Amino acid sequence: MHSQPLSPLNPPEIQSDKHLNWCELNGSSRSLALVNTALQSNKPLLVVATGSLMAQQLEAELQFFAKGKELPIFYFPDWETLPYDLFSPHQDIISDRLQTLHQLSSFNRGIILVPVGTLMHRLLPKQELFKRSLIL
Repeated sequence: MHSQPLSPLNPPEIQSDKHLNWCELNGSSRSLALVNTALQSNKPLLVVATGSLMAQQLEAELQFFAKGKELPIFYFPDWETLPYDLFSPHQDIISDRLQTLHQLSSFNRGIILVPVGTLMHRLLPKQELFKRSLIL
């Protein structure tokens, strides 16, 4: 684990079996460090946000710092409904989730941004997703 101050301009190398715990990254420096780390890596980088609001803010910052660079950034949104609600999630959320899941099948490098609550939900198998979806 890495727990000492980190320069967002020169992040440490990622090793496949290690987790990084960065501290003292204030404001948008966290997003700058994530983009620079993802640019150095040839593997996907999973970023877990504490909630949907933080994830949306991080997405905007990541898009800003990655502008003009070949770095895909995927946001996998939360359903934003409770388990026993009588209404379905918004159609845009459903579309965004399906699009992200579909793109992950050919995803080699970039950033996947997910709120922590979203990681707690089960997903359908990849074969079922491809069998039951239509890309227009």
